[in-house]
Amino acid sequence: MEIVIKIDDSADFDSDRPTTRSGIPVVTIGGKTVSEFLEGYFYPGKPPVALLIGGGEKEIGNPDLDVNLYWSVTEGSEPITSIDIDGQSIPVTGGSQTGTFAGRLVQDEDKTFLLTVTDKAGKTAQASVSVNWKQANYYGASFLTPVDLINRLTIKKDYAEELISDKHLASSKAENHDYNCTGGKYIYILYPASYGNPQSVKNGSFDFSSYTMTDVTITDEFGIIRAYKLFNTGYQTGSSVNINIIN
Repeated sequence: MEIVIKIDDSADFDSDRPTTRSGIPVVTIGGKTVSEFLEGYFYPGKPPVALLIGGGEKEIGNPDLDVNLYWSVTEGSEPITSIDIDGQSIPVTGGSQTGTFAGRLVQDEDKTFLLTVTDKAGKTAQASVSVNWKQANYYGASFLTPVDLINRLTIKKDYAEELISDKHLASSKAENHDYNCTGGKYIYILYPASYGNPQSVKNGSFDFSSYTMTDVTITDEFGIIRAYKLFNTGYQTGSSVNINIIN
């Protein structure tokens, strides 16, 4: 005895809703007919795959606004029909593609680049990377006295990184480092004045109050004069001295 099941696909069928029958996985198949629902339920198509690599951080004031990204896409169950990066269409040439994308930033404005790949069935995949602009914090231990350091920062306009050994990009004044004060040195930390004074400072796990805060101006590596806060300790000795500035 042969059983024949006929499906009437003449009427719309809403498959853009989760399955609710007890005992089966809750999934949303999608589709506008019963046939599309059954095809998607029993033989689900694989979406394409998208990968975007690049991004990172840039120092505020950096005039270099170009960014190079690496991208790749791979088709799933259906051929790829479109590739878009940051609103720019990329020609589709095959089921697996890779390339580089030359992006452009707006000065000192964070930017997210979005890669979207779509296939013949309408399935999409996305990947994104961001470029975030941050200001520089400087820190280090030096034989220079605070008076000498401030004089060089505010009068001679030496770049801060030439006077204080380390720099990193940050979004706050928080710093936690060990300083080599062998032979006796002063500990210095410079961060943008807009961040304000520390809420708390510790030497290891102990509260630390033997420091001075001074408003200074520095010339950064791009030649821009900026307002900074200079944190400095008194004369320190020891191969390793920890200072933890809490945001």
